[in-house]
Amino acid sequence: LQDCQEFMCSAIEKAGDIVRRGIDAVKKVETKSSVFDLVTEYDGEVEDFLVKEIHNKYPDHKIIAEEKHAKEPLTDDPTWIIDPIDGTTSFVHGFPLVAISVALAYRKQLVMGIVSAPIQREIYCARRGKGATMNGNRIHTSTIDNLLQSLVGDEPSLASRDKYNQEILVRTCGLAKRVSGIRAVGSAVLGLVYVARGVLDVYQVVGIYPWDLAAGAIIVEEAGGIISHPDGSPFDVMNGSIVVSANQALHDQIITFNKEFSNKIVEIRDK
Repeated sequence: LQDCQEFMCSAIEKAGDIVRRGIDAVKKVETKSSVFDLVTEYDGEVEDFLVKEIHNKYPDHKIIAEEKHAKEPLTDDPTWIIDPIDGTTSFVHGFPLVAISVALAYRKQLVMGIVSAPIQREIYCARRGKGATMNGNRIHTSTIDNLLQSLVGDEPSLASRDKYNQEILVRTCGLAKRVSGIRAVGSAVLGLVYVARGVLDVYQVVGIYPWDLAAGAIIVEEAGGIISHPDGSPFDVMNGSIVVSANQALHDQIITFNKEFSNKIVEIRDK
């Protein structure tokens, strides 16, 4: 795994040059599933570069990637899970909170995650059982264990999707009275690594994709955090929803909150 990590750290740093070149450029923007789901030529360029690097180094490894390899299943084979630009809407607008996310799974378990925040020149790395780092320095989740004192990451813009509209809006409004503050990051994987490094205490998101979460999930765990599905059930990387917390005490509180507000969402739907 160390060889895989060293290889991908080098590759993802080179891919960051593409993002830095494109952040302020005029972009060719296309929509995918909706007007809220964007893609640029830079997404494709980053993905193509990383896929080529992986195929050259590890020709037998599988790949799941957002733009051209999204429908590949997760098997027991070594599988790279790639989001070439997480936060494409931010990228389109030149907003600098964007990331490149790459995870490695083996036997359907995450074993490594690497995240690059190219504009900030930050690289987050984790291998199973080896801890987590940012630019080579060990990172750890915060010591905040009271939800009322916590800074929480959430993504209310995902309420644009009808399926999650009420869930996200009801939860976010309720959460505003229970925490110190709420921050919309605009990139799920950055939200996760911000919990890992202790600048957010909780982060949760629903209705996204494996490549948005895979690398950040293992980085949070290796930094001492707790991860699960927002209802408290075990995290499944292929599910697309997650809540992460700095520690178990905080995690218990956010899961209790989520369960309380899930009942309110059901009440609203029934009316």
